[in-house]
Order: sequence, then structure tokens, then C-alpha cells
Amino acid sequence: MSRKKLALGILAALAFAAFLVTRPAVGTGAAPGYSTDVQITKSEKTAGAYAVRVQVRDLATGDLIAAPQILARAGSKAEVESEISEHSACKVEATVDPATKTATYSVVVTQAGATIAEHKAKVTIE
Repeated sequence: MSRKKLALGILAALAFAAFLVTRPAVGTGAAPGYSTDVQITKSEKTAGAYAVRVQVRDLATGDLIAAPQILARAGSKAEVESEISEHSACKVEATVDPATKTATYSVVVTQAGATIAEHKAKVTIE
């Protein structure tokens, strides 16, 4: 075998080895996926306030991760943070403006202080 062929063979083997070492393993290291369901309704108990109910689910398993609820007074910002686990949390912020019939909210899931999922929206309310 010529030196040129031997060198190309060694380079190909090294490239393949580098690929195997650096590629992520299937099913590991993937970013978690979450779905959010947000319901905003007039509070039945508190005049001038809106109940904000959030459900955060794991897309892979369907498990309910967090279900924070807050009461937002019209025109004021409300926020709540729920602990999911020792190092994870779900923070919800909401503001309702009855004059424009809109609500603005954000749902943020953090792990070890870093944001791993975020959902923000401005919606029309009745």
C-alpha cells in the first residue's frame, strides 16, 4: 500500500472517530419541550380582578409540570413563581387592561437559574 493511501486511510479513521466522540447520543441532551395552557377569566370572587390559570406540561410525557394560579387586578401587574423541583421553577406574570380588553402574560420555566422555556402573548379578553 502506498504512503498516500495509508495517510488517507488514517485521516478517514480519525475523522470517523472524531464524529463518534463529538456527536450527541440519540435521546440525550435534547432540550426539554413544554406546552402551556393559559386561561384568563373574570374573578367570580373579587370585583375588578381576573383569575389567571396556567398549566405547563412536558411534551414528551404529557406530565403536568406546574399549575400556578394568580389573581390580577385590572391594570396592575401580578406575578407568581412556583417551584417545580429543587433547581427548577415556573414564573408567571400577567397584566389585564379591561379598557382595551387585552391581557398580556408571560410564562418562564427556569432550571438552575437559566431560562429553558418561555411563552409570551397578548390576547383579547371578554
